[in-house]
Amino acid sequence: MICCTAVFLLSLAVVFFFAFSSAYFFIFLLIFAVFLMVGAIQIRLNVYLHSITHCNTRDTVLLSFDDGPHPIYTPLLLDVLDRYKVKAVFCIIGKNAKKHPELIKDIHNRGHLLIHHSYSHSWFFPLLSVKKMLKEIQYTNEVIEPLIKEKLLFFRPPFGVTNPRISKMLKKSALISLAWSYRSFDTTSKSSEQIINEIKKRIKGGDILLFHDNLPNTHLLIQEILPYLDQEFKMNSIPPKSLIYDI
Repeated sequence: MICCTAVFLLSLAVVFFFAFSSAYFFIFLLIFAVFLMVGAIQIRLNVYLHSITHCNTRDTVLLSFDDGPHPIYTPLLLDVLDRYKVKAVFCIIGKNAKKHPELIKDIHNRGHLLIHHSYSHSWFFPLLSVKKMLKEIQYTNEVIEPLIKEKLLFFRPPFGVTNPRISKMLKKSALISLAWSYRSFDTTSKSSEQIINEIKKRIKGGDILLFHDNLPNTHLLIQEILPYLDQEFKMNSIPPKSLIYDI
């Protein structure tokens, strides 16, 4: 919020410096409101809280998968990752983990990093009180941590939406926000060919890529793109925590 406050104060200063006019004042208020809205939906801007968006080395890329685990599609994806000896980040929805505890163990045992993605993944999550957000963290901890015998350290906000409440929740729960630098848009109507072509054009070393492991074609998409990524970058064969934790 320091950034937001600074922009607001600067806007007011500009208004009073050039002309004491209500028209200017409301124009700057509108600009400030737009800035806050964009900051809420663009997690990479780090408006409300700091999020990790890149690996700490620029010779690799890191794959991350949201909204799982899925009883059919996640195991298929895990097999593809094993084939290429690639470790990834799985952003777990708590209620899904409760339904599939053996799958949570499997993801962990294969060397991937599990992180919070809320318990409910509700569209209303960003509007919850801090107390209710912390409850979701607690419920998810109670499901996952006994299965993997480790504490969950990272959190990816549902839909990538941030606000002051989420920032406060993260501070109270001592969780670190893990975002991404490249979004694949695999949940849209784009074909696998389009997604792969765009990845080849835009991906740079150090990028964290966002996919979803609750989709039927994700394992096929990853199977197609991994040979290219493996050729162009050093794909991590070690737990992803070491690529992001010291940022």
